[in-house]
Amino acid sequence: TNQWALHHIDLPEIQKYVDLVNLMAYDFSGPWCHTAGHHAQFCPVQEGENSGSAVVEYILSTGFPGKKILLGVPLYERSFIGAASPCDQYHINGGDDGMFEYNALPRTGTQEIVDAAGCAAMEGIAGRRALVDCFT
Repeated sequence: TNQWALHHIDLPEIQKYVDLVNLMAYDFSGPWCHTAGHHAQFCPVQEGENSGSAVVEYILSTGFPGKKILLGVPLYERSFIGAASPCDQYHINGGDDGMFEYNALPRTGTQEIVDAAGCAAMEGIAGRRALVDCFT
């Protein structure tokens, strides 16, 4: 979800009729992007980036009650082969369509890298430029 989409929804009116809003807070980056990035960061690292917290803050600013927001998170990682960090260009997506399911993690030969600013975690593959992004 991004704020652009939410600008077209009358959230104060909707809250009268729904018990919950399921907020998709992932797939911010993937094979459709030219550079690697966190696909489910909770906090924006740079101004204007999509993030779970930015979308929740926007919804709350409309008067929508927080108790009706359910934050959705991915149960998979996205891979960016050839990228060593977010914003790097990459060559190909690894795994099945660039995704690795959580029950297959951690993978042999990887190390966890935590991005405290984005509240996100990644896997790095030793000796290779390969970034596999997940969430925290």
